[in-house]
This record gives sequence, structure tokens and C-alpha cells, in this order.
Amino acid sequence: MDWVSMEATEPDIDADGGVPLDTKVTSYSESRPPSAPIERIPQDVLSLIFITTSASIWNLRERKLFSLRVASVSRSWRDLALDISSLWSTIYISLNFRPTPASIQLFLYLSRTHKLDIVIDWANADIGSRKASDSRYIFCAMDALIPHISRWKSMSIAWDISTCKGLEDTFVPLFVGNASSLEHLQVFCFDYLFQPRRLNFFRKQFAAPHLSTLVLRAMPGGFSLNSIAECFPGLEEFIWDQGVGFEHINRWDAAGTFLKYLMPLVRLRLFCIVNLYIHDPRPERYMSSHLQTLLPALERLEIIGSKYEAVEDILAALTAPKLAEVLISNPELPFRSPFNGFWQQSTRFPVLRTLRLAASCDAPDPEDIWEAFSGMHCVQMTSSDYDDLVNLLRSWQEDWHFPKLTSLEFYCSPSLPIPVAMLRTFVSTRREVLAEHPNAGLGTILSIRVYTSATIADDDIKFFVDNVQDFRWTPELPQWDPGCSGVQGDYIAIRWVNSG
Repeated sequence: MDWVSMEATEPDIDADGGVPLDTKVTSYSESRPPSAPIERIPQDVLSLIFITTSASIWNLRERKLFSLRVASVSRSWRDLALDISSLWSTIYISLNFRPTPASIQLFLYLSRTHKLDIVIDWANADIGSRKASDSRYIFCAMDALIPHISRWKSMSIAWDISTCKGLEDTFVPLFVGNASSLEHLQVFCFDYLFQPRRLNFFRKQFAAPHLSTLVLRAMPGGFSLNSIAECFPGLEEFIWDQGVGFEHINRWDAAGTFLKYLMPLVRLRLFCIVNLYIHDPRPERYMSSHLQTLLPALERLEIIGSKYEAVEDILAALTAPKLAEVLISNPELPFRSPFNGFWQQSTRFPVLRTLRLAASCDAPDPEDIWEAFSGMHCVQMTSSDYDDLVNLLRSWQEDWHFPKLTSLEFYCSPSLPIPVAMLRTFVSTRREVLAEHPNAGLGTILSIRVYTSATIADDDIKFFVDNVQDFRWTPELPQWDPGCSGVQGDYIAIRWVNSG
């Protein structure tokens, strides 16, 4: 196959991000001295540079353009690039970036047997551009990909289903066969009409037995979760984002109704739920263990943007013997006490040690935190309210909440001050009580770390260095995730560890 002439004769090759290689290479190479230093780089070294650079480009469109560009520098670079199949293993298709069918076939040919990373964005277009969803083009492009289904490694699809009349008008024709190498799949549906649709995208004709990560965003009403376990039995990470505005068509009577579809996923380690709407949350219905959903391998649970009642219902309906960390981010309503979702924690979540709370609204009251999470080994709270920090420190000092606390870390916006004076009093009081009552059951404050660009007075530094075994005040980022991405405005993250 003469790939140079094939690529060069495409009339919209520049629109694809490519270049007329036979013309451009000739003019460039003839204008450059034949003994250019770059030509003396050993081929194996240059090949490694190409491969490493391409792999480091996370944006798949830019990765595709990189391959075209290095193949356009000189004839020697072109010849070398032709022999590197990984450079041609990225397929990127969008409303604004439409490679010709010949160009798609070219990349598939040059990638040989290499695994493929594929993006199809048939929903987003630049503002002001012509957003014409040429169905003939996109189905022709998908037809080119289907024979290579065994080579798919990752696939990301965004699709505007507002005008789709049925499954055959969507990306479903793509999912036929055995995607034996597929590891990551993301599907994002756009439906500006917000209508209930029974579009079950994954059918029995499709299987991805080694898929480890599945991301589903804004699935239409009527989408069946039954197909998840049938098509993806080896799933380890699942993100379900219900989307905003779908509450009236995509809702569940109870968390148990939603979770039961996941029971066959015995390898599921990470489960992230975003904007889940529960119509009738009643956590007390799950007091009987036979009504709870068992996820035997689950290690991390994330609940983002759901109402507080839904958070309660999810936690109450779940049994996860390996669950070690829970993240609750931006619940729509303030927390209440008691936190019923953690009923029978010792039996349902026996190894749960870390809780992370992130809230743009009022954070839980210190008394509520103490009642619900005093048994946690590690608790992290992120809030946009500075008073939350002050109230929490005061509760530790005056009410002796979390007496086993031994490690304390802060990460906050530069505009929010750290209450250094209160922190000093907290450390001093703990030391004095321990000196007078060594058997009182209090933990010694061994570590305090503050991550902020704000400054601290020299005498405060001296105090903490003298009284705390491990003290750091640094502008660096913490090794743990502050969880502030969903918090509006200024924020502060507090992380503490309890002994025992």
C-alpha cells in the first residue's frame, strides 16, 4: 500500500490535522543541510523518543497529530515512523475533526496488530462551527473499526441522542462481537430533550470479558443495568454519573434496587456514584442483612453530588467486607445525626478505616462527626467554610472528641488563615493533661503538617518544633488528595489519624 500518495491525495487532509507528506517532506528535506546533527541520532534512540513521547500525550487528538508531524519532518523520520506501529494506534473522530475514511483505514493498516485507543465524539462542536452529524460518515467510520474489535484497548464515546429514533441511530452498531482486549470504556450520552428512552446499548451480541474500567454518564431513561454484568463480568472500576436534569426520568425507588444489578460483579474494587436520585430513601428497610447488596471485592466507594438521603440509603443497603475508604462529596443537603448509613459498621464494613467528606454547603456538626466516625482510623473533611475548621478544633479541645488523635494535616487556599493560636492551645492542653493523667486514654500529638503558601511566625515554628515530634509547614502539595475539585471558592481540607 502506497500510504504517502494515499494520504496526500485526500482533499481535506489538512483539516484532519495531517499534511501532504510527499510534498512537504521533499521541500523540507531539500532545504536542510544533509549533515544536520539531528540526522545523526541513532535510529533506536530516535525510535524510543517517538514511542515515549507519543505515550505521554494523554490527549488522543494531539497524540494522533504528533504521529503525523514526526512523519513529516524528513524521509528518514518518515521511514522510521512507518515501522513503529504504536504511533498509528490512535483513532480520533469528532464533529470538528473528521479524518477521511481512507485516513482511518491508513492508521488501522499501519498500526498492524497493536492495541487501539479510540475516541468518537459525536456530540461536541466548537462554538460557531457547523454541527452537522453526518450519519453516513460516522457509520462508515464505525464500519472501519468493527473488523478490528479484538484490538480495541480503550474507547471513549460521546453521542448526542436527542434526534436518535432508535438504537441503530446511535453507536450501538459498533458493539457487536468480542472485544477481547478492551480495558477501558467510557460512554457519555447527550439528550437535550430529556425524554425517557429505552436504549439498551450493550446487548448479548457484545462482550468485553477483560474490561476493567467502565464509565457511563447521562444514560437515557430505561437503560438497563442488567447488561453490565453480562457484557463485562471482569469489571473492577465502575463510574455511574446519572447527569444533571435527568431526575424525572432516571430515578430509583431505593438504593437496593440500583445496587442489586451489581451483585454479579465479584471483582468490583472501585464504585463511583454521581448525582444518583433515590425516590424513596428509607435506610431502615435494610436492617435485615438479606436485603443488603454484597460487593465482596469493593475497596473504595465514592458518592458525589447526591442528596444526603440518597447517601444514607446507599450506605445502608451495602455490605462490603473489604471496603477501606469512603468519599462523600458535595451532598445536596447538610449532614444530619445520626448517620444511619453506617449502622452495623463493624459487620458490614469491618475494615473501613478512611472517610473523606467534601462539602460546599455546611459541613457536618462536630458532634455529628464524633457520633458517626469516632471509630475511624482516618477521617478527612474538605469544606468551603472556615468556621468548620474552628468549630472542629474547639470540639477536640473542649469536648475531647477524638481523644486518640495522633496526626493532623491541613491543606487550604492561601486566603484562608490557619488558626495557629487555637492549634497551639490544643497541643499545649493535650500535653498538660497527659502529664497529669498519663492513663487518661489520650493520644499524643505526634505529627502536624500544614500545606499552605501562607507564612507562620518564627516563635510559632519554634513552639511546634519543640512540642510535636513531626512538624511541617510547607507550600507543597500533600501526598493525599484534598478532594477540593468539587468545592466552590476557597476551601480547607483537614485530615486526621487516630491511633488504635
